[in-house]
Amino acid sequence: MKKKLKKISKWGFYILGGLLLAAVLADTGLRWASSSRRVKNYLVQKVSAALKRDVRLKQVRASLFGVRVSGLEVAEQGGFQQGTFLSVDKAGARFSLIHLLHGHLKLRTVFLHGGAIRITRGADGKFNFADLSSSSVPSAQKEAHADPFLPRITLGLLDIEQLDVFYIDAAQNRSLAVQQFMLRARRLMFTEPFRVISKAQVRWVEGDFPLESTLAFNARLNLADLDLEKAALDITNLIVRYRSTPAVLTGQIKNFTNPSARLALEISRLSNDTLAELAPDTPEFLIPALRVDVAARAHLADSRAQISRLHLQLPGGELNATAKAAFKERADYQAEGDFAFNLDELAALSPILASTYGVTGQITGAFQAAADNWNAKLSVQQVGATLPAAGRLDGLSTQITAEGLKTLAVKDLSGTLNGAHFDGYLTAVNRPLYVDARLELNMEKFILPPQAEPAPEQTQAETAGTEQSVQAPAAEAVPAATQTQEKSAGTEQAAFSLAPQEQATPAQEQTALAPAQQAPQANTSKAKFPPVHLRAQIKSGPVSVPYFYAKSVDIHTRLTGITAELDKADGTAEMQIGEGEIQDIYKLTQANSVTKAMFLSLSVVSRVINSLNVVDLLSKLMPGDKEQMPEKKTDGKLAFESFSGALKFNKGVMEMTKGSFVSDFMSLKISGTTNFRNGVLDMQVNAAPGKHYDTGIMPITLKIGGTVDEPKGSLSMLGSAAALVTQAVGNNFASNAVKKGVGGFFGLFKKKQDAPAEPFPGQEDTFVPVDPQELLNPAEKNIAEGGSK
Repeated sequence: MKKKLKKISKWGFYILGGLLLAAVLADTGLRWASSSRRVKNYLVQKVSAALKRDVRLKQVRASLFGVRVSGLEVAEQGGFQQGTFLSVDKAGARFSLIHLLHGHLKLRTVFLHGGAIRITRGADGKFNFADLSSSSVPSAQKEAHADPFLPRITLGLLDIEQLDVFYIDAAQNRSLAVQQFMLRARRLMFTEPFRVISKAQVRWVEGDFPLESTLAFNARLNLADLDLEKAALDITNLIVRYRSTPAVLTGQIKNFTNPSARLALEISRLSNDTLAELAPDTPEFLIPALRVDVAARAHLADSRAQISRLHLQLPGGELNATAKAAFKERADYQAEGDFAFNLDELAALSPILASTYGVTGQITGAFQAAADNWNAKLSVQQVGATLPAAGRLDGLSTQITAEGLKTLAVKDLSGTLNGAHFDGYLTAVNRPLYVDARLELNMEKFILPPQAEPAPEQTQAETAGTEQSVQAPAAEAVPAATQTQEKSAGTEQAAFSLAPQEQATPAQEQTALAPAQQAPQANTSKAKFPPVHLRAQIKSGPVSVPYFYAKSVDIHTRLTGITAELDKADGTAEMQIGEGEIQDIYKLTQANSVTKAMFLSLSVVSRVINSLNVVDLLSKLMPGDKEQMPEKKTDGKLAFESFSGALKFNKGVMEMTKGSFVSDFMSLKISGTTNFRNGVLDMQVNAAPGKHYDTGIMPITLKIGGTVDEPKGSLSMLGSAAALVTQAVGNNFASNAVKKGVGGFFGLFKKKQDAPAEPFPGQEDTFVPVDPQELLNPAEKNIAEGGSK
């Protein structure tokens, strides 16, 4: 028996030795054969034929325990002269034959060290690998069904290093480069959790805008034997670093069928340097830390998702929210949350907010949102800020509520602006065809800080048109006044000529064109907003804003159909403005719809007064202190003691029923209509030197027609210059200085024997038509006639 066992052992040893020798010889032969040029060329031909691409291979080595290739290259379609599609420096795999005998495919190592792949999408939308998908494959293989037997597969080490992936999209002008990509996974198997580590440099270019960052990933993956409901991913950290700002994501994702996740994102050192490429003009700021916590679940089969917790926290504030969403025929979602921010702490994160704007106070609120509507409540408590164009705002408190774009309410509004108290409220309801608004504002005073003057070039460009339209060229002679008197049936007539060599003669009613350059430009804004129905009451003490100053302002409106053009407005408006000054009536009129309605009539009158030289005419009736006389053109600057008006709108036609402008030099009564639908004017202005209120005679009458852009004026006066001055100064309230100056010129207030004790015999109002050409010097005539002499 022992001899038999000994014999069996001996044969077994020989068999085992033979197998080992055969394995060594086979491995050696395989290594030698695979490294031969003939085998390498054979492999290149087979791969090239399968891919229909040119292929290069530097070296291949195979053995019973694995395979390794180096220098593998696959060309673009058309050959290597078109570029290289894929390149591999070194790649290989090592496996175990013994485990394969037990149905276990055990890969000890799979590695790829160095390589690149270039994916491109042409302008026609085709990818450079489209032809690879249509490569010839035996039909038998295409129709073959997979073997139901799947061996157990494990991988000891997956090692990828120095891999570059490039993507260029010529159709969208964008590109992506993932460089120095590294991926390492140990003990990779389907039944047990394994760790994955990865990192890369990422560069994204959209048009001419580049974005670069580094990425690192460390996680533990459990495939649960490919049971996706039990699969899980534990993210130790996912780090994305952009410039000097790192973002770290941690958390866990479970159930790959209906995933649920609990994630935390921490961003450190978020600053204006982080946004330097995205928004280079961002003011300086630094948020040391920002954290976002999310708990969410998705039901992929039902296309539903839920965020059970969203918490955002940063220095000075926090936000909490929950949300639900469903994606079927249309997106449907619901969300709600609340927030609280301390503006003092937030301002400390940005030097410009702390030093320049001095932001203080608190803001709290809550919101609800759905696919078809949203609403929000905002509580503003003792907010303060320095506003560059308005000054210092302090103690701002209000309660704001909004329901989508339907309603807005600003209640219990109060605060101080530049030390002056204000309070009021605002409500707005967005109805189908208009916005219904209510406004009440009471201000102790409203004074804005002085504004910086525009650059000289800008100032000249803005005022060139006005100066050219209201002034004759410097080379022209200064207009002079001549006076002629004709007595017929006790009637006196007075005419004033603007050219020394010409005298005015009775003619048809004078018409003067205001130059187009002076006319305000039409509103060319393309933005369209619904008309506004506005009931407003605004009261203020002293008001000082750009182009305007007054000691008091009181405005009441009850208007409907307000638009930027005012061509559909209906209702009434009243204004009462105390003593003040308008620095530029033309710019003030164009500021907004409110100032347009308030001051357009006065703007038109100012332009017609300039065209008819009414200021010059009035100054000749007041020959007192010449140094105190105003300029012969208003140039948009008007000082006044009071300015009031009652406006009535009817389908875009504004009627000024009571318009009064009172100043030391000149007083005006304005009435008539302005049609905002077509710009047609039908106005009458009564003017007189000195202060005139509701009583007394206004000896000069201007009738204004034409359009807003091209107003035309006509002028008429009382019987004679002497009668004009007698009634204008003697019958109206005027200052002693005015009486003295005018009386000294005409001798009306001196006791002389030949001075009439009664009014001139037959004195009566006489209309004196003036030829518009007589009001123009030769150069102005040429312009008015459209000539180019």
